[in-house]
Amino acid sequence: MQEIEKFARLLLKRHNLEPPYDLLSLAQYYANVNFIQFPSEVGQVDGVTLGIGEQSRPTILINSSSNKPEKRKRFTLAHELGHIFIPWHTGRSISNFKTATDTNSEYGLMEREANYFAAELLLPSTWVAKKYQESECFASFVEDIHHAAQTTAKPTLIKVHSVVNIPIISCEMRFGFIEKIYRSSDKVPTRELEGKTEEEVDSLVKTSSHRGLFSLDGRPYKYFEFCTLRCPDIREDLRSWREILDFILNEVGISESERTLKIQSVNGVLGAKFNDVQHLAYDQAFSEIMRAYDGLSHHHNVASHRLFPQYVTKRIYELKERRSSKKKAS
Repeated sequence: MQEIEKFARLLLKRHNLEPPYDLLSLAQYYANVNFIQFPSEVGQVDGVTLGIGEQSRPTILINSSSNKPEKRKRFTLAHELGHIFIPWHTGRSISNFKTATDTNSEYGLMEREANYFAAELLLPSTWVAKKYQESECFASFVEDIHHAAQTTAKPTLIKVHSVVNIPIISCEMRFGFIEKIYRSSDKVPTRELEGKTEEEVDSLVKTSSHRGLFSLDGRPYKYFEFCTLRCPDIREDLRSWREILDFILNEVGISESERTLKIQSVNGVLGAKFNDVQHLAYDQAFSEIMRAYDGLSHHHNVASHRLFPQYVTKRIYELKERRSSKKKAS
């Protein structure tokens, strides 16, 4: 959707705008804008734009129903501007954000395109990146841009996690449980975290370098930042990774009947992740493999053991040497 975002950036550049700015005045520059209460039978519709691509000025109608939050109306207005400025959107648009999840229709695609336009118009990527560089911590950064852009939490968090260039996750909490997770890349753990309590997540996510809380629209979020971990020094430990893993399993109380399956499962997680990170330097590969166990409650006791980093490091060395030997042989 980079091409769609480009249209929003050009519009902001044309008017020399960055948040916070008067979105209504910008919209009125290009269209007639009216806030009206839609009939109850179409109450789920957020906005309508008429006359797109015609010679006369288009008209934007925003549903002013009292059950529509002001921030949602603001996003709807930016969304309708998207329909006006995306060149292949013509005629009339009827915007209901639920239809943007319809991946099988041209209408659903147009709604998603207008959503991307609106997110970039309200939260320009370059502005978000600049604010992050200027910030002292992630929590204050998210709360500050959310306030300045006057967007709802979802587009704010989607934009933040697409722009921030470090591995990070934000967990939306509801009644003490994790309801939804936003993440900056596929290099951070999210498996098995949804539905967990805050305390459980704190216990399961072991590899974060920093964690904290922030609040958007009255709802709490827990975030975890991750940095590159360093492989432990294994030169003085002469044991093989098999011996180390066996020692760990003994200490955490894995019975003989469960041991074979546990070894296969622990090695399986590492082997699968190594296939993705084998080209990386040792510390980077080690970091991502350690994160692969975050959130896996069935491996929590093993991955939390003090010798687990040694096991992972020895496995990485062995697998990299095996990969190098295969290259030489070929």
